[in-house]
Amino acid sequence: MSTESIYYTLTDASETGGMPGVISPDAFNFEPDPNDGNWQKTGCVTIIFGRGSPFLPIRLIKVGVIVGAPIQLRDGRTISRREAQLDSANAAQSASQVIKERLDSGTMIETEVQPAFVGFMYGAIEATGLGYRVNGCKPR
Repeated sequence: MSTESIYYTLTDASETGGMPGVISPDAFNFEPDPNDGNWQKTGCVTIIFGRGSPFLPIRLIKVGVIVGAPIQLRDGRTISRREAQLDSANAAQSASQVIKERLDSGTMIETEVQPAFVGFMYGAIEATGLGYRVNGCKPR
């Protein structure tokens, strides 16, 4: 029996908040960090993976990430809130595709999803070279 995974961001209070297969940039709500004048970060952003088949009910796997970004770089360039949102969504999209492939192929189990997602997302966003940080958190 084959199962297939989907993923989306939780953008409202429902369990079916987003469009399957799409990570919304708007889920990454960057705000200035009150403890650091040159840092902006999100709250805990929930990404949901759904697994199921025509014969089994869908199982939800929730992961949570907090993304941080500098506001101004050493060269004086500013990372806008929107740029940080787009970079975060792109990195989360890349990480989600890797997780989906591994879940669907059976090479990853549910308990490995959270730490693997954080690692893959960090690797993807680190490639920008802009100083982003990604940490795991307890999803809602």
